[in-house]
Amino acid sequence: MFSSSVKHITSAHNPVFTWARRLVERPEAAEDGTMTVLLEGEKLVIEALRSGARLRGLFVVEGRETDWQAHEALLHVLTPDLMKRLSGIESHSPVAAAVALPPVRPLSETLSRAKTVVVLDRVQDPGNVGTIIRSCEALGADALILLRGSCSRGNMKVLRAAMGSAFRLPVHLVSDPADLLAELGRASFTPLATAMSGRAIWEKPLPGKAALFFGAEGTGLDAALTAGCHETIRIPMQGAVESLNVAASVAICLYERARPASSTGQSTSQTRHTKETS
Repeated sequence: MFSSSVKHITSAHNPVFTWARRLVERPEAAEDGTMTVLLEGEKLVIEALRSGARLRGLFVVEGRETDWQAHEALLHVLTPDLMKRLSGIESHSPVAAAVALPPVRPLSETLSRAKTVVVLDRVQDPGNVGTIIRSCEALGADALILLRGSCSRGNMKVLRAAMGSAFRLPVHLVSDPADLLAELGRASFTPLATAMSGRAIWEKPLPGKAALFFGAEGTGLDAALTAGCHETIRIPMQGAVESLNVAASVAICLYERARPASSTGQSTSQTRHTKETS
C-alpha cells in the first residue's frame, strides 16, 4: 500500500487517507490476531512502537516530515486541513500513525498468571474504557476482559484515554458470558459482581484470585452475570449521590484490592449516611 518514498497527500479522496480515516472508528483485525489501529500523538506512537507494534503508515503535518525521516518508507505528509480531518478533533496532534498491535495471548494463559482481572459488561463509552485500562495498569490488575457490546480496545478514543497502558495491559474480548464464567472457574477465580446492593467492599478481604465485574453505565451488570457471580459487593457512599461513573468505581475497587491487608476495615466515619452504588 505504501511506496518507498515520502508521499504528499492533498486530497481527502486519496486511498491511503480514506483507509487511515476508517481506522478511527473501525480498527482492522487480521487472521493472525493483530489489530491495526490509528494512533494520534508523538508520545503514543513512540510507546506503541516500543511495545512491539508494527508501523503500517505514518502521517505528519507539513513541516514536520524531517522529524520522522527514520520512517521515510511509510511517511505521508498531510496538509493542516487533512490532518485535522484525520483526527476529527480540534486539538489534533501533528503526528498520527497506523500501527498493527500484536495479538493478545490466550485468555487461559493470562488467567494462569493473574490474581486480579476486571470484566466490563457492555461498557460502551470509549473514554471510560480507556481510563479503566490505565487504572488497571496503575492499580495492579493483571488484565481487562471486555464482554460483547463493550467498546473495542482499538478505538482511537480508548487508546488516547489509556495513555499507553493499552500496549502493556492484556485486554481480552469474550463473546459469551457463560464461557467466561466457566474459564474463570477453571482458573480458580472468584467472580464478584458490583452493584447498588451487597456487602461493602471493605468488610472483608477480597479472594486471592478475584474477577471484578462492572456493568454498563445506564443498565448495570446483566442479571444473568450477577447470578453467576459468587457474591455482590458495593461501594458505600455519603450524601445524596446515587452512583459513580464506572471508571471511578473500577479505580476505587482496585485501590481497595491493592491496599495491604492490615489497612483494611471500615472506620466510623465511613459507616455514616452511606448509600449504595455500583
